[in-house]
Amino acid sequence: MSKSRPLMMIFFAVMIVPMFLLLVGLLWWSESSTVAVKKSLEEGESKVTTVQSGAVEKANEGKLVHVSGLATSKETLADPRFETISVTNSLKLERRVEMYQWKETEHTETQSGYQGGSSHRYTKYSYNKKWSSKLIDSSRFHESGHDNPRSMPVKGWKEYARNPKLDAFKITKSLINKMGNGQEITPITTAGLEGSRIVGNELYHGSNPSYKGGVFNSANIGDIRISFHAHRPGEITVIAKQSGDTLSAYTTSNGETLELVANGRVRAEKMFGHARTLKSIMTWFVRFIIWVFLFVIICITFRLSSELINNIPLLGDLAKWGTILFSLVMAFSISSIVISLTWISYRPLTSVPLLLSAITFVVLPRFINKKTHHKRSPETTPSVTPPVIPSATDQNLPPVLPVTSNETTDDPLPPVLSASPTETPTYPSNGELSHLSPELLSVLELCILYLAALDGKFSPIEQTWVNTKFGAGAAERFTARMPTVDQENSLKVIGEKLLRLNTVDQSYIKTQASALFQNLMESDGLEGIEQEKLIGLMRYIRESLEKA
Repeated sequence: MSKSRPLMMIFFAVMIVPMFLLLVGLLWWSESSTVAVKKSLEEGESKVTTVQSGAVEKANEGKLVHVSGLATSKETLADPRFETISVTNSLKLERRVEMYQWKETEHTETQSGYQGGSSHRYTKYSYNKKWSSKLIDSSRFHESGHDNPRSMPVKGWKEYARNPKLDAFKITKSLINKMGNGQEITPITTAGLEGSRIVGNELYHGSNPSYKGGVFNSANIGDIRISFHAHRPGEITVIAKQSGDTLSAYTTSNGETLELVANGRVRAEKMFGHARTLKSIMTWFVRFIIWVFLFVIICITFRLSSELINNIPLLGDLAKWGTILFSLVMAFSISSIVISLTWISYRPLTSVPLLLSAITFVVLPRFINKKTHHKRSPETTPSVTPPVIPSATDQNLPPVLPVTSNETTDDPLPPVLSASPTETPTYPSNGELSHLSPELLSVLELCILYLAALDGKFSPIEQTWVNTKFGAGAAERFTARMPTVDQENSLKVIGEKLLRLNTVDQSYIKTQASALFQNLMESDGLEGIEQEKLIGLMRYIRESLEKA
């Protein structure tokens, strides 16, 4: 067994599979949440009752009500530290404090090995400066030289009116937080923070006298800026539950809560429609992000395990269409199946067609590939599984034929015979691969010579294998051509011949040649370096065909 294969299995078990399951789980959770919210909005819209704000009617107790009026209070709110900051008749007063700090960002990258060697993952860290309302602990950074202060000289603060009202109704803190009529208050003095100064609408405390605020600021690490915000009285519309004389969150039959707020006087149906639109936008955003990650993961999986995928029913037929198209279809199908199964009980007329289309995208290539292959050759295509190879101790096998070469087996690029890209040998009709085109057989011969030359000999088992596949006498031709090598043009010759193949032959090379080559190399013992060379050759073939 190749040394790289266990590592690949570990990589799949530790990285790819958990990430795939996590993405599918996130998509299921997101869709389930969307369905629940949609149901609650429909239920709320069917039960909501519009009431007047001037009086509380007991008949509406516990109902979902739609009410418009003036939200206000009779209190004066003041900042306990910055005493000059105060507002009258406001619902909320807030002090927002931010510090200029270092932030660490992690980047994970994968570097491919040379000529099919094993890939390496490594992590890099970058550091940038930003304003943050939370203290960032720089002691957890992976690199030194980016130190943040351990505390803030001033902390954030907020206060709500004790008895805020919407005319005759009391309103809660959660409703106030959803109101969009907050206003920024400009300080008139720096009292409360010695050494600070007023910059625009903020208080700035720091070591840079030239700081002017804005996007292109010149603050230093540890500098702080303070802003003040108040929710002034204003006309709003609320959809919530009437609990006594208080408007609070309404719980629907599926456990979701409803509590909608809009500025001004807004009709109930418009508020429900706006809520549905916001949820739809968020849902489509999550779908797109998860789809992109699924596409990337499937691309990586296809690159690393195309041989395994080719042997899986349905997926093997789809894989013949290429890496990008395979990944696109699989990402779409997986996403669609998860989405349709989540929505099928709620929107069956939409979910069932989506589910069927997702399944069709996976199954359709199987029939297309069969039809294309049937048009090209009416013969029954033999199995790509090679026959049982006799033991190397069999007395009837021909002797080992040494290969004459100026290269050692330690050469990272084994020699391959020199051949003109347009030269196509004549092949007998008694080989298992004789149904293939001469051009395709010529490419397979070049690739097999590339791999067979790794150990510097053409073993009896390899000779028998070649005769079985290419017909009687093929082993003698292979042996005769192996000494005539061109070290520099080995892969170049293969690449040029690949580009001259028709679409069907290129599909065969991409999907079935790997298993063919693997069996040849395992027939007399497969070493780690041989497996790496095989992976490198197949990667070169795929990249050459994708660039065509």
